[in-house]
Amino acid sequence: MGYNDKFRLNYNKIRRTLTKFFALNPFGHCGTMETEVKLRKRNKERILQLKHLKAILLTLGLFLAAMLPVSAVSVDLDGQLFEDCLLVEDTTYVALRSFGELAAGTTATWDAASKSAFLSGNSLSLTAVEGGSYMIANGRYLYSERTPLISDGKLYVPLRPLAKALGGEVSWNGDTEQAVYRSTGSIIEPGSSYYDADELYWLSRIISAESRGEPLIGQIAVGNVVLNRVRSEEFPNTIYSVIFDRKYGVQFTPVANQSIYMEPTESSMIAAKIVLDGYSISEDILYFLDKSLATSFWIVENRTHAFKIGCHDFYT
Repeated sequence: MGYNDKFRLNYNKIRRTLTKFFALNPFGHCGTMETEVKLRKRNKERILQLKHLKAILLTLGLFLAAMLPVSAVSVDLDGQLFEDCLLVEDTTYVALRSFGELAAGTTATWDAASKSAFLSGNSLSLTAVEGGSYMIANGRYLYSERTPLISDGKLYVPLRPLAKALGGEVSWNGDTEQAVYRSTGSIIEPGSSYYDADELYWLSRIISAESRGEPLIGQIAVGNVVLNRVRSEEFPNTIYSVIFDRKYGVQFTPVANQSIYMEPTESSMIAAKIVLDGYSISEDILYFLDKSLATSFWIVENRTHAFKIGCHDFYT
């Protein structure tokens, strides 16, 4: 792997860190409608500090590029040795085009303008974008903390979400220090039949009403809270009944102010599909609130704080 490729990987890692930093440390007060101009005036000094931080981190990326833990690795692909792989920290990446051809007989095309790769064939339609946080496979949204990257002119993607799309199973062989992929002969089920229409309808609406304007990861976390409640014995066992639960009073403000019935945003639809496809930031979070808008602090006083994303604090 060349120096430029390593720098690209390191830059993407730094960019993700910065994205999380800005999401976890928003300017101004959450929940307000201040314009960017007013916000910048009031936070001029802090903005300059953050710009300096970004410059320092990007410079550090240059210095660390050669030391980025990226190495060659191989995959046992149905008994064959597949070597067009990368190991980025603890994640195995595979070259999308060649792996798709061998594992499922797909063909690949590339759109340079959008930096997107498309796999098709064998009942599969898949889109992967360099730096994108999810792949779309037959209308299913497969999220990954590790994003697709380009190295030596090829797009590499994390093995596990790709395996899910191809209908394969992945395990790790500790003796050979090698990922093992086994085909099942069944490509991922289309989203049109996989996602329950009623669940998607209500989950996307509560995510949209509660976290409109939040980063995608924050919207996913809100969806996780709802599904965690569905699985918990403390709450009702369907998405609809969790949202409209009134056992201890109204659980979600959008139910009280009727914003639950507003058309969901596109990003909330994506977040809902990601959550329904099994991605979870935490299986323990059951509550969240925006402290700047809250009228009751029972959650703060009685539950354990887990983390903060954007305007929302999440609790177990």
